[in-house]
This record gives sequence, structure tokens and C-alpha cells, in this order.
Amino acid sequence: MHVTDELLKKIASELELGLRVFVHRETFEVIAVPTEEDLELGDPELWETDLDRIGAVPGAFVLFEPMDSSEAFSVMEAYAGTVADPGFSTQLKAALLQPKPFARFYEVINRAGAYRERWFAFKQEAVNQWLRQKWARLFE
Repeated sequence: MHVTDELLKKIASELELGLRVFVHRETFEVIAVPTEEDLELGDPELWETDLDRIGAVPGAFVLFEPMDSSEAFSVMEAYAGTVADPGFSTQLKAALLQPKPFARFYEVINRAGAYRERWFAFKQEAVNQWLRQKWARLFE
């Protein structure tokens, strides 16, 4: 099945919240649940029904997890390379070279007005492309 934009958006938004996303191989039903660590911190009984459904038939659901940190870092680097303003581009690149590059990048981008909005659009498109590639490997 070719993934729809609506389904991609749903998966991406759940991943953005830090949830694990399971997609049924045949029905494409989406179930989002907290990570194992987050389940231990909260009340796992709240998620029991969903977890039981996911585990009922081994292999029926495919797991989608957020980008790993190296992939997310690459997206930030790519965005910094697209910024037309050389001074701002340099600020973003410098932030990525410092300790805690994610926090530093967001410190710079959050003060950047229009560039901040462009960053979120760029990031969303990068996540969508990444999810499409993963979808193709798993479902097509």
C-alpha cells in the first residue's frame, strides 16, 4: 500500500510526542504507546488494552520509532546549509559544533522569527521523507 499523507502526519505527530507507533500490517491501524521507560514511570494499566492488541498476534504490527540522534542531527545540518543569510547560517552551524548541539541549535532557532517557521517546515518534510522510506521498506 502506498502511504497517505494523512497517515504519515498521524505517525509523525505521535513520534513527535515521544511515543512508539505501531502500524498493523494489513489494516494500517495506528496504535501509539509510551516507551518502555515511560511506561515504568507512569501507570502501565492505562495502556494495557493497546499493548495487549499489539502483542496478541506476533508480527502483526510494525514498529515506528523516532529518528535516532545522528539522523536528527543530519536534518539540522542540512537546514543550516539551506539558510540564505550567511551570518545566521554560521550561527546555526556553530551551535551544532558546541556541546549539547540540539539544545544550542534550538536556542538559536527559537530567536529567529521567520527562520524558525522555515525550520519547522523543513524538519516536517525531512521526517515525512524518512517515514516514506521506512514505509517503502516495510510495506511495499
